[in-house]
Amino acid sequence: NFTIRAADSSTGAGAPFTASQSYSLTVTAPTITLAPASLPAASGGTAYSQTITASGGNGGYTYSLSAGALPPGIALSSAGVVSGTPTTTGSYNFTVTATDGFGFSGSQAYTFTVNAPTITISPATLPAATGSIAYNQTLTATGGNGGYTFSLLSGALPPGISLSSAGVVSGTPTTTGSYNFTVKATDGFGFSGNQAYTVTVGAPAIVFTRTTLPGGQVAVAYSQTVSATGGSGSFTYSLSTGALPPGIALSSAGVISGTPTTAGNFTFTITATDSFGFTGTQPYTV
Repeated sequence: NFTIRAADSSTGAGAPFTASQSYSLTVTAPTITLAPASLPAASGGTAYSQTITASGGNGGYTYSLSAGALPPGIALSSAGVVSGTPTTTGSYNFTVTATDGFGFSGSQAYTFTVNAPTITISPATLPAATGSIAYNQTLTATGGNGGYTFSLLSGALPPGISLSSAGVVSGTPTTTGSYNFTVKATDGFGFSGNQAYTVTVGAPAIVFTRTTLPGGQVAVAYSQTVSATGGSGSFTYSLSTGALPPGIALSSAGVISGTPTTAGNFTFTITATDSFGFTGTQPYTV
């Protein structure tokens, strides 16, 4: 409330003529509005940035957090930038206040949601393995912030196969069968994704390099060597059926040798067993 008085500029002998008027002036605060009215959701482990603006004051706004709490990993700058990399999922409520150059302010309440990232492990399937044969497959993950650590969540890998923290499935399988397991990939913020796998381990094809043996002669020294391929490559040989000619023996190294003492046709089967127990057989007639 105030009064304004007006006086004329008379220069006569008397006092100047005057008039006055009382006033009441109301000053209201400006309506300062913040935009946007809501903030988009964020994904855990993924960089986030949104800018809040204000209008209705004299400009030169300064922004501050007046209530609640921002998600861990997210900050509000005085220029109104909400940014960072959220590390925890959830719903967070807070209020931002914008103050103009004359100290007038406006506020906006926000609800900020942080969702877990969708972490995908590739490939979706793994190729079959063969017993006694080295196996190596690498898993990769996407969708989080990187720096993934891989682990076995459930099930069992084939015997002889292991999973490294870098996602390498490797080793030499020792047992045939079908094996079900689930792998988990965890990113640097602790967010994770899973992938189920089935790996089938088949028996190796162990094949003899020669399928026939030459004949021998009674009372004449005889020596032939059999060998096999496939499997682990290190074999032990044994007689599995039939009988060798009298005077002839088979060594574990695959050497058939001796001096036959009896004429005739002799049929027998030799088995080659690799270091993991996988076998292959070959029938012979001498």
